[in-house]
Amino acid sequence: MKKIASLLSVLLAAAAMTVGCEKTYTNCNYYITPYREAFEDSTLQIADSVIGYAYYADTARWSVTSYDNAVAGILTSKYDGAPRQPDVVAEQDSIGRIVFPNLKKSPLIMIICDRQDSIYAWRQSEIMENLPQVIVKMTFQPWRTDTTYLYAKWNMVNETPPLPAPPDEEEGEGEDSGDTE
Repeated sequence: MKKIASLLSVLLAAAAMTVGCEKTYTNCNYYITPYREAFEDSTLQIADSVIGYAYYADTARWSVTSYDNAVAGILTSKYDGAPRQPDVVAEQDSIGRIVFPNLKKSPLIMIICDRQDSIYAWRQSEIMENLPQVIVKMTFQPWRTDTTYLYAKWNMVNETPPLPAPPDEEEGEGEDSGDTE
């Protein structure tokens, strides 16, 4: 009886260990489709002239300080100002997507630069275990007059936005009011 109980406890211990040894992997392909909305409510087009950078880093320690740094792929330390180069660089593929292959660690900072309109976007993401791919889209909106804004979880930055449209003049005011002297 003692032998059976001893054998049973060994089998239970072995079963418990195999449950905890489930195989996991982290090797994720991150696909980003960058769109461009030229004017408010216009048709989205694939943005061309876009480049992307990925860093195994955290936004608590690192930041993007300018468009010039973003397009050059440089993060800046919030503690000592030291620059950091990207862990992964991605150009657009044949259908216009930015592809970050084989991402393995979290947290991850991604920067996407629209070189046509001099706008960049950044976000921090987590790479989940056993998730082979992530597919997201993002939209550059060069018509917006904000310098920075949040759009679909992307922090968008346009250091030289267009000027806001002047307010409409009320009828009867201004130089072309029709009044003559």
